[in-house]
Amino acid sequence: MPSLSVRISIKRGGIKLKIGFGYGVIVKALRTRKGWSQEELAQNVHMSRSAISKLENDQQTLDVPTLMQLIQATNAPEVVVAILCGMDGITLMQQLMTLVGG
Repeated sequence: MPSLSVRISIKRGGIKLKIGFGYGVIVKALRTRKGWSQEELAQNVHMSRSAISKLENDQQTLDVPTLMQLIQATNAPEVVVAILCGMDGITLMQQLMTLVGG
């Protein structure tokens, strides 16, 4: 998985998290790991199926509140760390294990 670029901007109206190439793949992976359809994920995060589709296809910006809803609904907090570090979860865990001597 290529590294992700992350840009956080704070403006009136809230915080926006702009994630470079590949965040849609992460959203889809969260959904498929749970075995959910787009409709099921949409119901769990109180969004439309169309909005989930747009996120998965990188046609809609992933903001912090939406990211947090996705993480909570799928019970995958490690994804936040992976996104903010700009790497996939496996690479992140490998690097952490190297640091702690594992």
